[in-house]
Amino acid sequence: MANRNAQGYFLGSNYAVGVGIGANQILTGTAQVPLLLEELVLDSTADDGIITAIRLAGQNLFASNSSVPLKIFKSYSFAHRDSSSSLSVPIDRNQTFQVSLTNGAAAADYVMSVGTTPLINPDGSEVASTPDVNQLGSLLNYVFGFGGYQNVGAAATVTFTATALRNCTLGKLIICNDQPAAFGALSDITIDSIQVNNIELLSSAAGEVIPAETLGILSMIDLDDSLVAYNVELNSTVSITVTNRNAAVAQNISMAAFCLPSFVE
Repeated sequence: MANRNAQGYFLGSNYAVGVGIGANQILTGTAQVPLLLEELVLDSTADDGIITAIRLAGQNLFASNSSVPLKIFKSYSFAHRDSSSSLSVPIDRNQTFQVSLTNGAAAADYVMSVGTTPLINPDGSEVASTPDVNQLGSLLNYVFGFGGYQNVGAAATVTFTATALRNCTLGKLIICNDQPAAFGALSDITIDSIQVNNIELLSSAAGEVIPAETLGILSMIDLDDSLVAYNVELNSTVSITVTNRNAAVAQNISMAAFCLPSFVE
């Protein structure tokens, strides 16, 4: 087996220590050789951080106008069971990959890693350069956020809404709360509706719901079942309605969907 190219293993970042309550922070990784960026993993001592932007050479990879829960990128996340959460975008020598985040309710540390594959020619030589980031089109669609954590009160119903910034295809949907990961953490939460421009995507009849735990942070369901697999056009509204079935305990909930490769520009 050929050796992996030097400087072609993982792309790391600065280690942010003690980010203050509600403070903003940017994690930056600078590529030393042309690479294909793959799985993004974020580590933090907190579970309530929010990602406000993910940028490749200055271009934002968000497909919606809303933020994303950082928790879905932790190493144990359902996101990493397959390649559906791979960035799958090239980065050139000396270009930066950045994650902008906002810390939660207690000081916390943050750092990231990105899996990489060196970009080489068939003869084994390094590629001269990667495609211009401004010409990547739908490849810039990485994740579709629905905003930060919203309080879903006891016996309450809340709708999360976001607007598409580009044509995109929704892929794996993940829902989480702001507490340490645990099986059954969302056992009292149901997903009542998933709509794109008022078109219902759930297969069930009105009033029939699905357990949010199906798409929770530790879910083990099959990839094919977890994909929304629905094309969303520019400026379309995507809304997801959830209900807290617990009559006594509130939860802070957030969610995001990774994007599938799309041929709709």
